[in-house]
Amino acid sequence: MAHGPFSAQIQAALRSFQPSQPTGDGTSGYLSRATVTLTDAQIKALPTTAVELVAAQGAAKLIVPLSAVVQFNYTDAYTNIAATAALFIQVGGNVGLATLDEAAGNGVTSLFDSGEDYTAILPQKGFVSGTSTYGTVRASLEVAEQNLSVKMTNAAQGALTGGNAANTLRVSVYYVVVDVP
Repeated sequence: MAHGPFSAQIQAALRSFQPSQPTGDGTSGYLSRATVTLTDAQIKALPTTAVELVAAQGAAKLIVPLSAVVQFNYTDAYTNIAATAALFIQVGGNVGLATLDEAAGNGVTSLFDSGEDYTAILPQKGFVSGTSTYGTVRASLEVAEQNLSVKMTNAAQGALTGGNAANTLRVSVYYVVVDVP
């Protein structure tokens, strides 16, 4: 996929944003952070139901996720995790950050079935060896005016099972909002 002028705009905006607003409100050009804590029921439903982290920012605005930290508060493990399961952050329906990938090292099992509290960092794809850059994730108006959410795939196995009502998953995502023409 060719990187068009829109991809260049994203790259220029990322080079010029002002990281002086540590808990930004999504104002264009500022580094912002949103944190959402998922309940046991929301974690179990992740394979079928995305959980919104950041609402769409309005007309001609694109949310560009830079990094996320997921922190699992363990009480009891989840089961029914497919060999191809993956947990990821998405803009609209397009994956925007690296994924915790079961097939590439038991990422989802490590998070939800390690027997202890667990923290994982999801960097931007361009910083992960062997993965594509953000610019290949439909950097166009298709993803502008879309929300940012956390989602999981779990093949045909559907929802997770097991767990405990006290389990939580805290997702903190760092992002900038870019004005698009």
